This record gives sequence, structure tokens and C-alpha cells, in this order.
Amino acid sequence: MKDKGISEAARSVPCAEGTLRRLDRNGIVRAARDPWGRRLFGQDDVDAARKYLRDRRTTGSGAA
Repeated sequence: MKDKGISEAARSVPCAEGTLRRLDRNGIVRAARDPWGRRLFGQDDVDAARKYLRDRRTTGSGAA
């Protein structure tokens, strides 16, 4: 499957682009990079971000 840019991935999660950047920095997701250094998110990353954020909302803890 084609990797998504950060805007498309954020709409898929749904969350803010900055949230995906933070999750990438903190190792919750592992974005690939294109030759220009832009983050690319696969479906596994979108699913992991969605699960992390859902679990965080449910438990009310877990700052990334």
C-alpha cells in the first residue's frame, strides 16, 4: 500500500499533524522518509496512532 503524507495520515487517524510528529519522535509510530525528508506513514502507522490515542483517551494517561 502507498504510504501517506502527514496530512492524509492525520485525516485518517484522525488527529493533528503535530500529534503524528510527536508520536514519531517518541517512537509510537515509525514514519519513513522520502528523499526530501518528509514523513511518510503506512497503514500500520495510522493504525498504531489510532490505537494509542484511543487507549490514551480511555485511560486518561500516557503522554507521548
